[in-house]
Amino acid sequence: MAINFNELPTTSGFAVPPKGNYLALVEVAEMKQGQNMDKPPYLNLRLALTDPDGTSHGKIFDIISESEHEVMKFKLRRFIEACEIPITGNFDLKDLVKILPGKQIIVQTTIEPAKDGRPEKGTVNIFAEGVYYPKSKMNEIFGIPTVATTPTKPTAPTPAPATINAADAEDDAVEVFGVDPIEPANEY
Repeated sequence: MAINFNELPTTSGFAVPPKGNYLALVEVAEMKQGQNMDKPPYLNLRLALTDPDGTSHGKIFDIISESEHEVMKFKLRRFIEACEIPITGNFDLKDLVKILPGKQIIVQTTIEPAKDGRPEKGTVNIFAEGVYYPKSKMNEIFGIPTVATTPTKPTAPTPAPATINAADAEDDAVEVFGVDPIEPANEY
């Protein structure tokens, strides 16, 4: 296949998402080993960001690691709770790799300034109050009004209409009222 140079883009198309809250779809979750081999592998995530109406705001990468630092422990806990993964007790980060792709959460982002020759980039705002939230909090976090429903009183079930057999009705009329049923008049 030939490549038409004139059709190649003149800009990278890379845009840093504005600071804020986004729906984040976990597209990739994989374990990676950092340059320091003395540290355990970390969980590397690729998150696709959208706003509530589905408009894309690009992708960011996030790292979840084992650490003794309180802020990193807090981040890990918030991430697991946002993904609504029922974990108790001990687990390994590698156990999450299989169940994370496809999970959707809400993430707070910030912009990390350019440094060491690298451009600025969008990152998870680890210092935000909650960092991650479950998707079920979407209306609350994005200020989407919910339709209030007025509770209704429970009503007694409507009884099914009784089926009456004409022959039985005549017999019942005689028994109850002690009279013969009235014959319909012949109208000509």
